[in-house]
Amino acid sequence: MICISAGNIGFEKLIEIVNQYDLVELRLDLLKLSGDEYSELLKYSQKLIITCRIDNDNRDYAVQSYEKAAESGVRFIDIDLGEVHNFKYLIDNIENKITGLIISHHDFDKTPDLKEIYNIISQMEIMKPQIYKLCFKASGIDDIIRTLMIYEKYPKNQMVAFNLGDIGTLSRILALKAGAPFMYAAYDEDSKTEMSQLTHNQLRELLKVIE
Repeated sequence: MICISAGNIGFEKLIEIVNQYDLVELRLDLLKLSGDEYSELLKYSQKLIITCRIDNDNRDYAVQSYEKAAESGVRFIDIDLGEVHNFKYLIDNIENKITGLIISHHDFDKTPDLKEIYNIISQMEIMKPQIYKLCFKASGIDDIIRTLMIYEKYPKNQMVAFNLGDIGTLSRILALKAGAPFMYAAYDEDSKTEMSQLTHNQLRELLKVIE
């Protein structure tokens, strides 16, 4: 499955997207949504992954948005591993409910060695997420191979691991073959949330070629 990662997109286009696609990630830190607009999008709750890159300026907004998402029964809430201590109450609240939990970790500098990667996953396991999301900056093919090796140890559809950076594009395609339940893609070139991200059409066509 392909998940549209939505950032830098206006509200009206977002409505079109959630009507058109089965899974859409709302990057709240990249979207300028009013309270009413956010409420309207939450009507499509089971199509939505809600996430926000948190800093000191948007922390209160993120907390309120996550709480509202959980109340609406969105498909997934994605919380960064470095922020789980601030959301323990929310994680406990959504456990065993319709909303699933994604715990994510991003390293924008490197791909760690496997020992460090498995240590990161062990920290994630404490939160009992439905999906583990791991994103590492790739400097070469060895980094991609190491990232894809993660899938060998975990059940299919539980892990979304891929690489960032120009060379990381390859890993986004191979991850779906390795066992990722979905992969993120941009709606179009102008709305990419990361430069190595493919558009939905590009990823779909490449998967057709591989198959």
